[in-house]
Amino acid sequence: MGKRGKNLEKVEQALMSAWNEDTPFEFVPGWDEAVMRDIRSRSAAAWAGQAAGGFGPLVLRFAAVAAAVTVLFLILALESDIASFHDLAMMFLDDPAGFIISPPSV
Repeated sequence: MGKRGKNLEKVEQALMSAWNEDTPFEFVPGWDEAVMRDIRSRSAAAWAGQAAGGFGPLVLRFAAVAAAVTVLFLILALESDIASFHDLAMMFLDDPAGFIISPPSV
């Protein structure tokens, strides 16, 4: 066995002896309070970042406007004189951009 094999055997022996020891790990007093304080401070910083701006409020506003526009288009399409949903789907598939941009009376 070469030098590498002996070093590997020493490492394996050290790992096996550490694995076989049953010494419980002791936390320092106040460790759990410090962890919870750190979690609370990170959570507060995240909320402060969202309140200061960021993409969260912008995305929510955009989603609300997109939903309102979608409902408006749906109402306009259903109130027009289209005979069936099949005709509506075929008109949309033929020219999607023109269907969305053109007024419902065309």
